[in-house]
Amino acid sequence: MNDNNIKKSGIIHKLVRKKILEYVKPGVLLYDIRKNIETWICEYSNSTPNTYDYINSSIAFPVGLSINNIAAHHSPFFQDKTIYTENDILKIDYGIQFNGEMVDAAFSITHNPELEKLKEISEEATNKVIKLSGVDTVLGDLGREIEEIFTSYELEINGKLYPIKPCRDLCGHQILPYKIHGKKVIPNINISYQNRMAEGEIYAVETFPTTGSGHLKEGKGNSHLMINYNIVGNDKYKKIPTYKRIMDKRKTLPWHLDWLVAEPYMNLKELRLLIDEGLVTEYPPLYDIESSYVAQTEHTIGIFENGVVQYT
Repeated sequence: MNDNNIKKSGIIHKLVRKKILEYVKPGVLLYDIRKNIETWICEYSNSTPNTYDYINSSIAFPVGLSINNIAAHHSPFFQDKTIYTENDILKIDYGIQFNGEMVDAAFSITHNPELEKLKEISEEATNKVIKLSGVDTVLGDLGREIEEIFTSYELEINGKLYPIKPCRDLCGHQILPYKIHGKKVIPNINISYQNRMAEGEIYAVETFPTTGSGHLKEGKGNSHLMINYNIVGNDKYKKIPTYKRIMDKRKTLPWHLDWLVAEPYMNLKELRLLIDEGLVTEYPPLYDIESSYVAQTEHTIGIFENGVVQYT
């Protein structure tokens, strides 16, 4: 692990966050937010705009802009006309990478006073997990803490009380070079999970409180894709030009369909075959029930014998 790459990524993430907070106001298109975040990442990292390849671009994965009951993995396409309004809560999730070593962090924005508390609940849970993290910390114990914090709250919206629940299908995760999801996770719920944090590991700590059911369903309009680094696969498929082009551009970093669809040697029929064979994985947007609201707070941390380093 090159700690300098992760530190540099964390600094850029903070600089971009400052720009986002200045820019995002009710009335802004989600697509415009996405494009601006991509531009700011390139500016601060001295990357080449609109290349999206892992060598010349520091964009680690598609910019997540998940609104209201969409919990995660929504990134608008160019034709998306969705506007952020004063009634919404918006999760903004983006990452920075150098040589595959990355930070992954997110925060929620709302101009609705009733939803501000949901954002604060997520921040409280994430900060508590970071405080409890360290060498030998049991990851399942962190899930218990998250669920206890969430379920201790109710939220009043338009005169109705909603119990706060964790999104059961999402979790924090270990980060490895070129692998956004490592082998270990930080659950958002109280389960028996005895894996422990260890010296030198990097984690994305993220928590998702919801006013809905906490059981998420996949939606349409998938934008997130990634080479499946957990599968051996059949070597004959790895010779397909589309597969080779994805590896040349992104390696095993996630990518937005917009980024590569017009690339030379990218063929949508071949891409469909790679998905069907499991060599490429889709990550569609995840929804809670209609009219519910989900918040998110995420930071990247490092686990060391002398303490925890928060990079973002």
